[in-house]
Amino acid sequence: MRWFAKMKPSLFGKIQSQWNNIVQNLDVQRVCDVLMTKFTLFPNELQRINSQVTHNDQARKLLEILKVKEDKHFENFLAVLDRTNHKYIADAIRQAEVPHDYVEPAVYSEATASTSRCSSSTRIPHNRLVNTISSLRPSHKGWRICVRVTNKNMISKYKKYGGWNQRFNVSFADDSGSIEAVAFGEAVDKFYELLEEQKVYYISGATIKKAKSNFSQGNAYDMILENDTNIELCEEEDNLDLPTEISYNFVRIDKLEPGRLYDVVGVVKDHQLKTIGKWSRIEVQIVDQSKMMVPLTLSKKDVENLDLSGNPVIAVKGAWLKNSHGHMYLKKMPNTKFKINPDTHESDLLQRWFAREGHQIEFEKI
Repeated sequence: MRWFAKMKPSLFGKIQSQWNNIVQNLDVQRVCDVLMTKFTLFPNELQRINSQVTHNDQARKLLEILKVKEDKHFENFLAVLDRTNHKYIADAIRQAEVPHDYVEPAVYSEATASTSRCSSSTRIPHNRLVNTISSLRPSHKGWRICVRVTNKNMISKYKKYGGWNQRFNVSFADDSGSIEAVAFGEAVDKFYELLEEQKVYYISGATIKKAKSNFSQGNAYDMILENDTNIELCEEEDNLDLPTEISYNFVRIDKLEPGRLYDVVGVVKDHQLKTIGKWSRIEVQIVDQSKMMVPLTLSKKDVENLDLSGNPVIAVKGAWLKNSHGHMYLKKMPNTKFKINPDTHESDLLQRWFAREGHQIEFEKI
């Protein structure tokens, strides 16, 4: 049963009434076209929307899809309404709740042998049902996802019960989002060599668990690769339209709080070698438009392949903000990644801002 049907009658009636009032002025077909063009958003669903009989049905179906997704695309859609005369519609929609037992339907068509949500043009062999990362929940069973490996870390060893165990972390992404996964023990031997960065795989039978809030970065859930998890290489990966880069959830420097993992992007204001006792570290000062500065502490080995000259933009994935006797700094973790001058919108904005005014600002330390 759809979430609209499970709303409180008064709320459903309010939304339905408001949509009825503006539907003549709202070109839902145009909204579908814009979303499909700008975001390449859920093409199969949008095509089905376009085939609906009335605009009112289209609008309601579109809202259902976007609301269940609960991602940036939905917020972008509401932001458009906020900037028009339809802000009251956006406010009403935000009050609606998706039921916890909602299960996103897998994309399947007997006639077309199924089109994966990974791509609007990719045919999935063997009539496989494919779900999205954003639909995964601990209570869901029988799911299968089609994902690209965007990052894989080295195997790490650690002591456990007087012996040694092993683990490795890997990041998966599809067009709905990303999720962090981890494998332990025998699962490391089974999957480490199989999983390669930038390759695409079908995954099923893994455990989905709620992520620890201070370690969560954009997804409320993590994945554990078990010994009986099924991972298969996608034979048609060259045709898939999946993310190829690490996904970031950047947080402004002035919003950072100690004791959490963060993705940070900023301009390298300065970097210098610092020696404390026997230890030498490179301290990289990162700044952004908040006029705040945060140090990133790295080893000499960490910066061997990083060109920090000339005030580049640096993107940091998964650094820990530590508070040491009142001195806060970003600490590199085993899974932390760095990229100089990443090809992102945020990087372009930072470069222009720093050249225009940022180089003259007296920054305050976090």
